[in-house]
Amino acid sequence: MTTDEEEILKQTILEEDEEDTGPSLADKLRERKLKQKKKNFKRSMITVAVLLFGYILYWGFKPIQAGVTYDICRTFLELNLFYPDTMRVSEVIALRDNSIKLWFAHTDPFGDYRMESFQCYFGPNPNGGGTIMLRAERNKLEVNAEKVTLFNIALPYLASNPPGFNYPRRLPDSLEGLKFNSDMFRMQIFPTGRR
Repeated sequence: MTTDEEEILKQTILEEDEEDTGPSLADKLRERKLKQKKKNFKRSMITVAVLLFGYILYWGFKPIQAGVTYDICRTFLELNLFYPDTMRVSEVIALRDNSIKLWFAHTDPFGDYRMESFQCYFGPNPNGGGTIMLRAERNKLEVNAEKVTLFNIALPYLASNPPGFNYPRRLPDSLEGLKFNSDMFRMQIFPTGRR
């Protein structure tokens, strides 16, 4: 017999002495598979935790999208203001009579920064499908019904291309946060701090 054959025989012979024998090849493979399984489990748990954290973070910082009625009411309000880019909606209240009340601040044509209310009343479309605006009130004075009727004609376009407004943030609790610095927009003749 050659030395290679002797080596093969030595490896295949089972020795009865358990003290000299180490772990068998099957035990080593089983151990390696167990370690790999634990490693894969740990990786998958870390991946799930990171994805869950990212999902919670995304929904925590995503602004709340408003519904169709808010989009309709705000669009109508913007169309009826002189300077719609100065408008800031501060509060939205959904009422039981199928209406929405908006509290907003804006700059009027005289340069005054005013806070006003605007309420839109909604109902089902008599021609079928969808919602239309029945009437609107600005500071408890009814808006011209002809404007509302003309605006309702454009509602199918608004439904096919929604503006996707977000609900406004809540007003701050402190009075300091409610102040509006009008000097920020005015030209200062005598700047403070220089004399």
